[in-house]
Amino acid sequence: MVTSLTTITTAALTSVGVGFVLLTLEPVLLPLVLIAGVPLVVAALLNSRRTYDFEYVLTPRNRERGYLMELLTGRDAAKEIRAFNATRFLRERHDALVNERLEMLTRFVAGRFRVSAVAAALSAVGIAVALAALAVLLGTGRIDIATAVTAGAAMQVLSARVRGL
Repeated sequence: MVTSLTTITTAALTSVGVGFVLLTLEPVLLPLVLIAGVPLVVAALLNSRRTYDFEYVLTPRNRERGYLMELLTGRDAAKEIRAFNATRFLRERHDALVNERLEMLTRFVAGRFRVSAVAAALSAVGIAVALAALAVLLGTGRIDIATAVTAGAAMQVLSARVRGL
């Protein structure tokens, strides 16, 4: 928790500082870089919510699976399981829960990948637009080479910090 809070605080402060530098160098570049980060933020929020929902739905099944594993491998219940010939039933139920979990996990991971891939593609397009704007500014003489290199580095740092947030 403390590490996450430190990471968020550092990324936020760095973003503000680099954003101010980029705003000072060329004001048109800052919104372009920030807009390029929006799909990643939306994807992170969406994937976080889906992860919570996924874990929430699986909680009762995970508890049952753990209980069955304890029954099947524990010493305390071994005599009763043998006496009632329940091993096969318990094992089949455990296997069904494992298979269900794997199917749900496969669907969950595929959905998460799709969201992340679309967000990364949209973000890449946004960064490409920002870099094209930087190239146009340099080509038209609005900024010199040193400013363009500095702005490019600031854009890269800001983009990385926005992803970090």
